[in-house]
Amino acid sequence: MNNSRLVIAIVGMGPRGISLLERLISNTIESKITDKIEFVLFDKNKDLGMGCHYHTLSKNLIVNTLASQITMYYGKEMQNTPTFEGMNFYEWYRNNVSNDVKETDYLSRADLGRYLNYFFLEQEQRMKDNGITFNIVYKEVKGIEENSEFIEVKTDEKSYRVSKAILCLGHQENKELRDNKTYIGDILHTASIRNLSDVESVAVQGMGLTSFDVISELTEGRDGKFDRDENGELYYIPSGKEPMIYLYSRTGIPLSGRASNNDPEYIYKPKFFTIAAIDHIRSDKKQLDFEEDVLPLLIKELEYAYETRSNGKKLDIDSFLNFENKLNKSSQEEFVESLISHLEFDIEHSALGRYDSPYKFCQDIIRDIRDVLRYAVDFKGLIPQSHKDFITKWQPKFVRICIGPPAIRIEQMKALIDAKICNVGFANNPTVTQKGDKYILKVSYDSEILETEVDFLISAIMPTLDFEKSTDSLICSLKEDYELFNRDNFFIGGFDINRDFQVIKKNGNPSDKLYGLGLAVEGSKYFTLVLGRPNMHSTFLYDSDKLAKTLLNNTF
Repeated sequence: MNNSRLVIAIVGMGPRGISLLERLISNTIESKITDKIEFVLFDKNKDLGMGCHYHTLSKNLIVNTLASQITMYYGKEMQNTPTFEGMNFYEWYRNNVSNDVKETDYLSRADLGRYLNYFFLEQEQRMKDNGITFNIVYKEVKGIEENSEFIEVKTDEKSYRVSKAILCLGHQENKELRDNKTYIGDILHTASIRNLSDVESVAVQGMGLTSFDVISELTEGRDGKFDRDENGELYYIPSGKEPMIYLYSRTGIPLSGRASNNDPEYIYKPKFFTIAAIDHIRSDKKQLDFEEDVLPLLIKELEYAYETRSNGKKLDIDSFLNFENKLNKSSQEEFVESLISHLEFDIEHSALGRYDSPYKFCQDIIRDIRDVLRYAVDFKGLIPQSHKDFITKWQPKFVRICIGPPAIRIEQMKALIDAKICNVGFANNPTVTQKGDKYILKVSYDSEILETEVDFLISAIMPTLDFEKSTDSLICSLKEDYELFNRDNFFIGGFDINRDFQVIKKNGNPSDKLYGLGLAVEGSKYFTLVLGRPNMHSTFLYDSDKLAKTLLNNTF
């Protein structure tokens, strides 16, 4: 370590790591201290910035956010300096890949990876141009040890002494295999299922974003095609290579599709669900109860928005929050009919669009006002039991409502059901048991209990982010000395931090050398699995800037 410089290690150079790097570079240049700082950047992958969005992913795997609503650049809308202007994802694609693109398009994850890598390479050139010393270590970090003088970052081959280290860890790779079957823990593994041989039927556990990737690999990835008939309805043309796909989940229903949006720059401004309203409640209590204090404000906002967009009609809030309850579970036939009816409703309202469907308008504004949720929840803002209820009961609802796939994925699911490629007759929370080298799905309806046998099981569920159960060598070594986020022995997410992003030690004191950002500190911060969004105050960008300023201001 060069004692004349502040040496900063960033552990993990995915989107969070490169965003923090940009903020550090920009603040360093503005403060004219480029000769007093040095960066050591750690990532086991060669294409920095991409995170899990590898450029080798299938083109049919798409991002669930409009291209024009993704940015890595710190623009004037952040209302803080220094700014660093640049292209959002859509603009980059138009300038570097193809002019045949619209602001409202959903682009591939492979292209998002290329955009993120482009952003990193830009930061690398800025460091060179401004004489900033840096070292890139393409190795996995296995341990971090802190003492009074420095903090040591260790790979299998070498140790690096630095002044500060920041954890910018992404999703932990899940290497678990279930009974020698494939376990899909993240989108990096989906390509492997294309090559399943001698498999006539596949059960897919989960009906979330990862499941749509799995379905795509088993259909489009095997040369199947989608087309539209004379009425504009999507239908599927099988290649003959597809297995029968049995979909199932706890609720028996997929995430809601993202509606068409002809004004992606619009951001809803809440009238009732505001930071000021949360502050008013907090004036009487330090910690909140989500269902008692926060949820009523959110419901009032949704009801107001729906009534405003629908010329006075009332929102059925119970159906809105619990649309799976409308499924008919009398029999398999009636269940399938009710699920298809729900898909048709979702497709119809998605086609109407965010602004012409009051229902979809309300679904989408939950994304726009998520920062108010963060304000209420972050840094142990809820009482412990309420925080547990929020994560286990309410967060899954918000995911189903507003974090779904592009609407085309719902259309494709309907087309695959019609083509008898996807079977949803066992979707309603079946029991799953192994019988020899097969799996048995057993589902109960009011009037019947049914079973079916499948050849292969794919668990298409993103693993819960829970560092307490992690077997990763770095996390295991760190949790001996640092506190995990914990509410009365309910562990969720990563390490506990204070508002300056300092990781909390076992003795309760914040570290002055180890910091965390993004998924590494999920729990202390709510819903960190996002990227920057232009034309608004983006929490993703703001957190990077706040941490950069903290690191520099505490030193210079």
